[in-house]
Amino acid sequence: MRRRLRSMTVALVFPPGVWVVLLFCVAGCGKPDDSPAWTVRLGAQGGFTGGSSGHLIHSDGIVEEWSQIVPGDSVSVKRVGRADSKKVRDLQHAATTPELLALELHETGNMTAFLEWSQGSESRRYSWAERVTEPELPPPLQKTYLAALAVVTSAHRR
Repeated sequence: MRRRLRSMTVALVFPPGVWVVLLFCVAGCGKPDDSPAWTVRLGAQGGFTGGSSGHLIHSDGIVEEWSQIVPGDSVSVKRVGRADSKKVRDLQHAATTPELLALELHETGNMTAFLEWSQGSESRRYSWAERVTEPELPPPLQKTYLAALAVVTSAHRR
């Protein structure tokens, strides 16, 4: 949903020959509503069937669960709920830091976990092999992954 900036110009008369024009902003001033919508998809894939499952987080806070039993099969999607808006903003901030933008991580394994960011024509994917002992992810990716999990958790609780 886009909000347009509405403004009102008021002219006040001061001493002769001096005009002051003030611009007042109402309903939506300063809100960054014009940024394109984005999504974060996180999950895991692989194993015996090669299937995958996870969550899809939309910039408006809607969270969905998805699964695909085998590659090429239809994808099952179920709405989980709407996440806490502060958690969604935290995720957006974490996912757009220069440190994460500069990171490349494309590991694979029998089971591969991943996080994807999409906004407009831009998309990024990070993947890592799941292990019995959880690997330490690079700090910017760890922060983003934990922020994404917090969004999912908040949607389940609402």
